[in-house]
Amino acid sequence: MAGIGSTCTCKTCYEGWLSPRMRERLECSTEFRYELSLSLLRTQDDVQSDLPSGLDIDNVTVHRDAAYLPPPVRAKLAAPGGDAIYRGYVAVFKTIFDLIRDEDGKHAAGFPTVADVDADIAAPARPASAPIDPVHLAAYREAGGSALPALDCIVDRALEELSPLGREYSVESEYIDQVLGGADVGAECANDLNFALVREKLGLPRETAGPQFWKGMDARDPESDDEKDG
Repeated sequence: MAGIGSTCTCKTCYEGWLSPRMRERLECSTEFRYELSLSLLRTQDDVQSDLPSGLDIDNVTVHRDAAYLPPPVRAKLAAPGGDAIYRGYVAVFKTIFDLIRDEDGKHAAGFPTVADVDADIAAPARPASAPIDPVHLAAYREAGGSALPALDCIVDRALEELSPLGREYSVESEYIDQVLGGADVGAECANDLNFALVREKLGLPRETAGPQFWKGMDARDPESDDEKDG
């Protein structure tokens, strides 16, 4: 790989690789994933006061987010204690969101890595910040969870939903195009769509775990002959 900053053409990339527009996509993706996950929990809380110990894994929102979890962890969501594990997973998204929105924090201009987030959620003295519950985070981590699936989800959904490289871009394009059209976002850069570089810098594997979810409905699944003819 070329040296740091060699792909930056706007001269404003954080540490030479994270452009303002890419960061905006990642921040929007983080907020979207957190709010969607939180809405599921709110709906579940409204439906019944005594939550089941396991989750309905067939729920679309759970299925989409949970697809990024390692299979052994994902399987535990529908088992007793699965609700606490999923709440811990949602808390990881909230943790990332808090880190990037802290204007005085070290990630105010950059973006937290897998190692950064793992260290934060593992901190024994981590303060509770609704709806983050250290008990749920502990349940998630004890089940084998880490920061990696949440960050994978954020980056992959940013690519698929919030960039012209994605097959689901048309759904959110009006919103993200309006955001990126703001004067404070800066000039366009060669790093604006360099998701491979982002994955490397954040400590993610080259390939996402996401493409396997919701088979038959994911926009990345190829059309069948019947669908093409229809």
